[in-house]
Amino acid sequence: MVQVAGEKPHAMLVPFPLQGHISPMMQLAQKLVSHGFIVTFVNNESNHYLIMEAQKKMELTNANPEEIRMVSLPNNLPQEVPQDDVLKLLDSSIQTLACSLQKLIQDINEKEARKVTCLIFDLAFFFIKEVAKHFDIPYAIFSPVSVATAATCHMLSTLISSGILSLNGTSSSQLVRFKLYFSQILDLQLISEVICGGRHYTEKQVREDIIIFNYSYDLEAAVIKEYLEKGVAVCPIGPLICPQTRAASTVCPLRVIWEHGNLKRNAIDRAVRSDIKAVMFPPGFVERVGDRGSLVSWAPQLSVLSHPSIVCFITHCGWISTVESISMGVPMLCWPHLMHQFLNCSYIVNHWKIGFGLARNAQGIVEKEVLQKAVEKLLIENECVEMKKKVLMLKNNVRVSVREKGSSCINYNRFLEAMKSNLEYREIVRRFCG
Repeated sequence: MVQVAGEKPHAMLVPFPLQGHISPMMQLAQKLVSHGFIVTFVNNESNHYLIMEAQKKMELTNANPEEIRMVSLPNNLPQEVPQDDVLKLLDSSIQTLACSLQKLIQDINEKEARKVTCLIFDLAFFFIKEVAKHFDIPYAIFSPVSVATAATCHMLSTLISSGILSLNGTSSSQLVRFKLYFSQILDLQLISEVICGGRHYTEKQVREDIIIFNYSYDLEAAVIKEYLEKGVAVCPIGPLICPQTRAASTVCPLRVIWEHGNLKRNAIDRAVRSDIKAVMFPPGFVERVGDRGSLVSWAPQLSVLSHPSIVCFITHCGWISTVESISMGVPMLCWPHLMHQFLNCSYIVNHWKIGFGLARNAQGIVEKEVLQKAVEKLLIENECVEMKKKVLMLKNNVRVSVREKGSSCINYNRFLEAMKSNLEYREIVRRFCG
């Protein structure tokens, strides 16, 4: 499709329908709008409803509705299937999303003056590239996970069969430099199914696309270098939240619905989904906590992390949480649960050395004494002075990266030019890699 000179480019953004994927995609949408794009943001019906209701309650407007338009496509999930069942969501999306998306773009192009000129979609939805090819428009794949996670999942079977990664937890590659145990490799096989569509997204296919990541080159320099040497157009353009903390009104509304409570010094602030709160705590727990803590369904995590009273972050080590904590210069206590969180924990504890892991008992529980000692160690021991220096150095590095002439800023501008290009996509990727 040839873009008419002088017209605003129109990007369609399609996140995977889970919170950790929608939020960074919305941050990207807002940034695109600030650089002259019109955005159509596509959610499934359930998440679209939640976002629109949250906006009404908080009287939020993320941007001019003429510049970010929220639209929805059918969930296509049976009522008995939970909306956060990742594999069911993926399976349903593979079967129906491409056709629904193609019809949506066709309708926009036929009925509206501003045709869709580029497509940006979640790494889990790599099959959407065929829709972009159908309309002959440039596209980019947005990764909500680290390069190490994406690379490991793309190449998992190859890494195991070649002996680079073995089931006893050893690794001899910069690309997968972390010690992984058998259960964690099984978790990576699960996420491989999620972000590679049942492992159909091959190493060869990875080299055909522009893949953008929500962090700066400095955080994964060695891994990115090795990936680039394999001819993959890796493009770290973040953190999208920098250079300053964004106000609650400029982030995805799913993430800023408070139930109650103000942040107090020495208080524990914990975000817990409302649908699992009843089964997670024993009777009377919330009342006993009283004013010593605050339980919320979703918290404005970035605003909390930027508060001067925060001295550490107890985290499950999701990639967004990891990047946000670094961006605010906050050390971490790591409590990973599944999939890529173990890789991120290894980065935090062993590579960056900006946090401690929390040891579990035989039942997989972190006992209160372990947590207490970890907090005390973080606050008192001398080695934590160096840890704080390291996290502040990383904070400074990522903020410098998004400023003019910083690595992320340069990459972001290259990405913008690629999305505006009228060249054949293969030539766009070739020039991007060059």
